[in-house]
Amino acid sequence: MQSTYRGSNRGFTLVELLVVIAIIGMLVGLLLPAIQAARESARKVTCTNHLRQQGLALLSYHEINKQFPLGVADAPQGTYEETGYGWALALLPFIEQQALYDLVDPDWEPGPFHRKGKHLGIKHPGGDVPVEVFRCPSSPLPALSEGEFKDISSGYATNDYKACNGTGDLGMFFRAKDGKTAGSADLTPVEQRLSRGYWRVRIRDVTDGLSNTIALGESSYFYERHLKWPIWLGAPDYDESVMFKTGSKEIINCGIPNKTLAGFYGGLGVDDDCAFSGHAGGAYFAFADGKVRWLSESINMQVYSNLGTRNDENIVSEADW
Repeated sequence: MQSTYRGSNRGFTLVELLVVIAIIGMLVGLLLPAIQAARESARKVTCTNHLRQQGLALLSYHEINKQFPLGVADAPQGTYEETGYGWALALLPFIEQQALYDLVDPDWEPGPFHRKGKHLGIKHPGGDVPVEVFRCPSSPLPALSEGEFKDISSGYATNDYKACNGTGDLGMFFRAKDGKTAGSADLTPVEQRLSRGYWRVRIRDVTDGLSNTIALGESSYFYERHLKWPIWLGAPDYDESVMFKTGSKEIINCGIPNKTLAGFYGGLGVDDDCAFSGHAGGAYFAFADGKVRWLSESINMQVYSNLGTRNDENIVSEADW
């Protein structure tokens, strides 16, 4: 005899379906912040590794050249003040980028962006090549600069890190104009030749100690769209493209709440010389000993100034950071 029993085919009711959807939404809401935090943690690790490579490259550069590179190799006076090749270009051979350095083939004379771009209408070969070590994965910057002056500052590979000019130009880096002439008896003939006529910082000049002095830091923003994009090749028009300061106005993250290109275009920054990161609450810095440290954007500004200055004799304890 054939059974006439039929199993139940009852499906979800609308209320049950809505409950399931709500539960899934709650789980996603709980998991998403954790996933985002994990991703940001990984990005921070990459950022610190890149800064550490740059810090070690600085020490290797000093080992060979007996001095650190200039922040900007500009002219001491005249037309090409503040414009020239930068410190990051000088480090290329020390971060396994000798081929790119050779492609750029810098003559280290002032005003290269104007001499080639403005007057000849050509770009620097290699200047548009992104260098991974100079990029932080949390950076809001695009791969290439978008300056309005296309013949001078647009289309070059960006850099999320800058050199520390300190307070009152007493940091690890400065431009040629701010250096002393190499005629000083304090320089040996070899140092005079290597400095191309202008004094640069050596390890013995960092009297506050390498572990107490900021060398490099995150600064992945621009203040003026057309001129001050941070690029590794150098400074197209102003030294803010390659250096940051640690004075009383140059607070970490520059008071910009919206860390996007829209925030930069809106001119929300308090100054054009700040350290700036894509991370919340502070930024990473490579000290002159090669170690990378996190500094909060709420750091005491006198402490920050002391850390940015190489020879003010104000030694700061890590407990004060």
